[in-house]
Amino acid sequence: MIDRQQGMTGGFDKLIALAPFLDEDDLSSFAERLFNSEKDSQYLNALAPFMSEKTLGRIARLMNTDQKERYLVGLAPFIDEKVLTDIARDLMKSGKLKILKQLMPFIDEDEI
Repeated sequence: MIDRQQGMTGGFDKLIALAPFLDEDDLSSFAERLFNSEKDSQYLNALAPFMSEKTLGRIARLMNTDQKERYLVGLAPFIDEKVLTDIARDLMKSGKLKILKQLMPFIDEDEI
């Protein structure tokens, strides 16, 4: 299913079905490649429950505004609260209040 040299073979549906059983490092590596492949980024939300907070935080910090609008809220429950709080501060500074409003349940309550 995942060849460390070649990447994933087969469909994304198979990967998502096997995600609970895959090595976290392999899954994180694949998720980062998915994120870099703009057309397949939507699969990150399905993989998020099985990924490390560290990897998700790294991906979330790299997202542009458009990606944040499309994917960040779905990933928020699985991202470290401190990372989300930093992202929320940036969103507030840039005036992206719609995204910020959706992230509120996942942000450090002392920051609200």
